[in-house]
Amino acid sequence: MAAACPARYLNGLMSVALKNELRAIVGEQGVLEGAAVRERAATLWHGRVDAELLVRPRSTEQVSAVLRACHARGQPVVTHGGLTGLVNGADADADDIVLSLESMNAIERIDVSGRTLRAQAGAKLGQVQRAAEENGMVFPLDLGARDSATVGGNISTNAGGLRVLRYGMMRNLVLGIEAVLADGTVLTSLNRMLKNNAGYDLKQLFIGSEGTLGVVTRAELRLVSRTRSQETMLASLPTFDALAELLGRLDSGHEALRPRYRATVAPTDTYVSQHPRNPQPQRGPSMFSGMWPNSPAPFRAPRTSWP
Repeated sequence: MAAACPARYLNGLMSVALKNELRAIVGEQGVLEGAAVRERAATLWHGRVDAELLVRPRSTEQVSAVLRACHARGQPVVTHGGLTGLVNGADADADDIVLSLESMNAIERIDVSGRTLRAQAGAKLGQVQRAAEENGMVFPLDLGARDSATVGGNISTNAGGLRVLRYGMMRNLVLGIEAVLADGTVLTSLNRMLKNNAGYDLKQLFIGSEGTLGVVTRAELRLVSRTRSQETMLASLPTFDALAELLGRLDSGHEALRPRYRATVAPTDTYVSQHPRNPQPQRGPSMFSGMWPNSPAPFRAPRTSWP
């Protein structure tokens, strides 16, 4: 005897009743179907979208209602943020529903004295950075995809970025979150304090969980003061061990340099030999030199030679 078809299907297709219920929750403009959904695969860096339906809630309450309706029918849901991931986390099969947070993109509040910013999960990272800068502050996380990647995606992947050696992963920059579980239950823990020992730190469960525990809808983020100046320096080092040693020296004795760490691991002569104007490798001494804020003299690392 054949098994009964799940309630979410009707003749192999998604239940019309479920589609109508989702439209009633998010409105007609909050739903995309068919080709309009699959066209989004073209914006993926890597992966595929074969889903027939995409919903775009505009509030935590709508996210909760959508997930509750899908949970009641056993309907699989895939969450979409900025679609900049490279590990197939946004892949959606034909029987999946895509939940996109693109319409939840507001910066809700900025507390300059408390150095915090609250944003909805669909807000772009670049949008958060600019909002902080307009108020004389900095949100430290930075990625090449800053104007595509979203706050929710950064949290779900525990993003690191270009300043990770100075400020840490996204986990270090999130003070509190609001999240919706698969059954529609809303967990609100929008803590604004750097130190909070009251009860379980639930946000740590969701950060880096890739949406497997729930959908993050809002977050309280940590801001830092803007540096008075910024300089760019180039270090050419003979070995990776020398690079690690240099970073250790900067970390212990040159506080102002820490925000600008960025390492490219490859011998200098590799770049020289591949440059069209320098067909022959050129080996020679390497040196680190530069100025940093409020310093009376340039810092010069020990000169070393290639072996």
